[in-house]
Amino acid sequence: MPIKKQLLAGVLLGVAGFAGNWFRYPLFLNIDFLFGSFFVMSALLRYGIGAGVVASLLASSCTWLMWKHPYAIIIFTLETVIVGILNSKRKKADILFNDIVYWFCFGAPLVWLCYHNLLHDNHASTILIICKQAMNGIFNALLASIFFLILLSREKAAANLPSFRQLLCTIMISLVLFPAFIHIFYNLRTTSGISSKLLARQTTNAASSVGAIAGFWLSDHQSGVAGGLQTEALLRQIKAIVGAQEMHITILNQVGRVVVSTRNDLGSGMPFQGQVNGSKRPITSEVDHLIPAPEKGRNLMQRWAKSWYVAEIEVSPESRWQVVVENAYAPLLNDLRDNATTALAGLVFLSLLIVPLSNLLSYRLTRSLEKLRNTTRSLPEDIRNNMPESLPLSSIREVAELVENFHVTRGVLQEQHDELQQYNETLEEKNAVLVANDAAMKLLLQRFSQAQKAADAGLWDWDMQTDKLTWSPELFMLFGLDAERDEASFEQWQRVMHPDDWLGAELRVKSAVENRERLYNEYRIMRGSEIRWISSIGDTTYDEPGAPVRMSGICLDITKRKQAEERLHLLADTAGMLLMSDSPQDVVDTLCKRALPILGCDAFFNYLVDQGSGRLRLNACTGIPQEDREKILWLDFRVAVCGCVARDGCRIVTEDILSTPDDNTDLIKSFGINAYACHPLMLGEEVLGTLSFGSCSKDRFSEDDLAVMKAVADLVAIALERKRSEVIIQQAKREWELTFDSVPDLIAILDEQHRIIRVNRSLAKHLGLGPAECIGRYCYDVVHGLVHAPDFCPHAHTLCDNKTHAVEVYEESLHGDFLVSTTPLHQDDGKLIGTVHIARDISDRKKAENKLQQTLDQLEEKVRERTAQLEDTITVLQEEVNERQKAQESLRVEMLERVRIMESLRDQEKLMILQSRQAAMGEMIGNIAHQWRQPLNILGLLLQQMELFFETGKFDANYLGQSVGKGMGIIQHMSRTIDDFRNFFRPDKEQKRFSISETINNTIALISDSFVSHMISIEVNNTCELEVDGYPNEFAQALLNILLNAKDVLLERKIAGPRISIAVSKAAGKGMIVIKDNAGGIAEEIIDKIFDPYFTTKGPQQGTGLGLYMAKMIIEKSMGGDLRARNGEEGAEFFIEVGNVTT
Repeated sequence: MPIKKQLLAGVLLGVAGFAGNWFRYPLFLNIDFLFGSFFVMSALLRYGIGAGVVASLLASSCTWLMWKHPYAIIIFTLETVIVGILNSKRKKADILFNDIVYWFCFGAPLVWLCYHNLLHDNHASTILIICKQAMNGIFNALLASIFFLILLSREKAAANLPSFRQLLCTIMISLVLFPAFIHIFYNLRTTSGISSKLLARQTTNAASSVGAIAGFWLSDHQSGVAGGLQTEALLRQIKAIVGAQEMHITILNQVGRVVVSTRNDLGSGMPFQGQVNGSKRPITSEVDHLIPAPEKGRNLMQRWAKSWYVAEIEVSPESRWQVVVENAYAPLLNDLRDNATTALAGLVFLSLLIVPLSNLLSYRLTRSLEKLRNTTRSLPEDIRNNMPESLPLSSIREVAELVENFHVTRGVLQEQHDELQQYNETLEEKNAVLVANDAAMKLLLQRFSQAQKAADAGLWDWDMQTDKLTWSPELFMLFGLDAERDEASFEQWQRVMHPDDWLGAELRVKSAVENRERLYNEYRIMRGSEIRWISSIGDTTYDEPGAPVRMSGICLDITKRKQAEERLHLLADTAGMLLMSDSPQDVVDTLCKRALPILGCDAFFNYLVDQGSGRLRLNACTGIPQEDREKILWLDFRVAVCGCVARDGCRIVTEDILSTPDDNTDLIKSFGINAYACHPLMLGEEVLGTLSFGSCSKDRFSEDDLAVMKAVADLVAIALERKRSEVIIQQAKREWELTFDSVPDLIAILDEQHRIIRVNRSLAKHLGLGPAECIGRYCYDVVHGLVHAPDFCPHAHTLCDNKTHAVEVYEESLHGDFLVSTTPLHQDDGKLIGTVHIARDISDRKKAENKLQQTLDQLEEKVRERTAQLEDTITVLQEEVNERQKAQESLRVEMLERVRIMESLRDQEKLMILQSRQAAMGEMIGNIAHQWRQPLNILGLLLQQMELFFETGKFDANYLGQSVGKGMGIIQHMSRTIDDFRNFFRPDKEQKRFSISETINNTIALISDSFVSHMISIEVNNTCELEVDGYPNEFAQALLNILLNAKDVLLERKIAGPRISIAVSKAAGKGMIVIKDNAGGIAEEIIDKIFDPYFTTKGPQQGTGLGLYMAKMIIEKSMGGDLRARNGEEGAEFFIEVGNVTT
């Protein structure tokens, strides 16, 4: 049902429900019987839950006006929702049962919550309201159910009529509940009226009796002034009348003052005030009902529980005394409430009993009829399938006779059905054959016609005995002929065929007939001024002697396929020639000349951007005289169409040029070109040049022509860029090899089996071999002449613990002492695949160390001798003054010797710096090898993929452009790596001002891949940009030593979530760099020794002990700063402080 209709029905029935609630049937007080839910349930049954909810909201809103609270709206609306949901899952006729379920499961608890907990009604009043509202809802649900069954009985469709069980159940429930409803409600209303009259009479009688007593009392006291003793006697008489009743009597004098009262709050002489402030409702001529004024949160029953019946009578006209009797309404209200609760509770339990009992009885009484109904419903199907009968037994005579009559009728119908079925089967067999043949023929003809139109095809048939040709209408259309005007014949076929193709087509027909082969014939036809390609396929039928009888076949329009083949051949040849050519720009002329006839063009122009002059240079063209070529050899940007395309980087297509004035087309118009398309040769955002095609005969180009032009232009651009990329790759490769071979140290790259992958020229020269002779051989064989690696081999140690190792060894085959270091090489997944092996010749340093040791020994000997001399001199000081002079001379010589030793120590310090830088160089080469492995793998895969795509035919301009772009990005990244490496190891000649933040970022970039592969994060926090005077590369060397030392500690201790933070700040005119890690800190017993030379905790195989020493020397001596360390909360903290900084 439409939503609008549901809403309209809900509104109308909701208004009717509002009126039903407003014109209610009062029982007593505010206990009213409402009729609104009848209309709500009717809306729910007839129009669905949506209409029911709308009607409920409108109808129940009346209760807010009557009872001054919204809780009834919630209760009644929720009743509609839940009953509606239950109805959707059960039969609508069960609405009475569903309503009972609601009131016992949801309604009663909700009424208790609202009235008892929120409105603060007492227990008894709340129970009364629960019983009344439940019976009110059940009664209206019963009325709505009866009304709904009446509406259903008027339906014409049998499926919509009410069932006999529904009617029977509803009648039984109504016969019990309706009399009970009427009886109880009438009794409650009658009892309420009688009780009210009795209370009024009781009040009047009390007032009359007290009035008589007061009159007698006044006659005895004419003075009108009551003494204390007499007033007490009067009060005793009044209290005797009141007794145990909840009643108060007050006597007032002529001025309204209290003479005597049974109320404790009124004393003699006080002005009279009623029990409550509120409104009066007349009951009789002498009695009023005094009701408290309305209060927020108080209902009418709560107010009436505090109300009073009040009677006022005059004692006598002369005295003008009054007797006021206040009789409490609460006792009467409690009696009425108890009686009503008992009656309604009984009615509720009666409903609980009668509804299930009626359902059970109606089911038992109608069970036989229901089974008979189901049997008759399946009667046609049972007769067709010859199913056995399954009829119910019944103890009711009418039902038993009905079953017997049905049995006889079914037997007759079964016999007649069997006869008709035999006749039908015979007729259906005959009809099926005719229908199938006719349908197959129509379908076949329809499909042939649709297939020919869809495929641009036509059927033909040649009767060789009569030499008659038959063409389908679609074939006439394909040949450009009129089926009604033109005739199918060989002469007509010859007239539409291209003259050059007739002889070959005729020979192929004869050959197919003679050789008993299928005919495959391709030829051109002339359809007006248009030439189309036709493919004809046919088969020949022969008679028993073998003579040809008939040839039938189909003609297909393959013009588009031919054009596509030509374009594909052109593009394939273009791509192949450009890829194979060493100079793609030289083959443009040949390719474009081949494309001209395919595109129907007469001229082409190819310009390339000349970077030196910033102009366009003509590379190739055709279709114009030679003398005109010289005029257009150079073009400026923005000049003519080509200049505009080169400037904007987008295609320009001009059409109908000869009749369209345009300054930019004047140049090509002078060559007689009428249609012109110029495409930019693009690589990303860069314009390499232009490629344009022009036609003198066409005034415009098709989309296919433009697509081919664009594809050719893209292929030319890609080929030009490929050539440029190859030059860059070769240049980068040469630079890397030059860098690798120019390093004076002995460098080799080893795999996991100690085999040599690559060596530089220095190592090959020392070994007396060529670089190629070393590759593939074991390093311990080539270098040491051993069959296995020596125990001190740092490569073996690196393979074991994945760390950098260094060792000093004397190698006889190399004739010297060497500092050998190995740095691990990793794949992208962190797997160790080898090491970078660097050997630094330290023979000179060893000699210097030996000499230094000898000097130290000599110095110690001289110190001992001098000490002895000083001791002797002290004892004979006064006697040997001349000896003191000798001692002073000896001391001067000694000081000169110390100066010389200090100079020697400075030389040694320089060697240490070189040694530290050498160790860092090994780390850097390892990083470079790690950074280059993945790009080299990607380049290899990219080249293999290009070869594969070319072989499988997937190689197109789009793919080639993407591949070249990826390759160029990788090459530029590798080139930047070489520049960073070269800049890091370039020695600083003199001090200069440099940025601390930039140096930190450059240093991190050199080692970032190594840190990332070990999942070590580096965080940099620059609070300000600082510049300082010094040596940037030495400063970077100090940072590098600290960072690498932190990395080794993090890896050695296997810290979870390893991280290093660098903070840069400025304080008191000095720059402060703080480097922290979370490796746990430095042991307290060694923290004062970490800057000492040759002090290391890694062992001789893993470190030289010079890294932190050299960092301190650089910061404090070269930079004039300060370097110190301490333990922080999570690990070590290094503080670098430099002066003379600016922001």
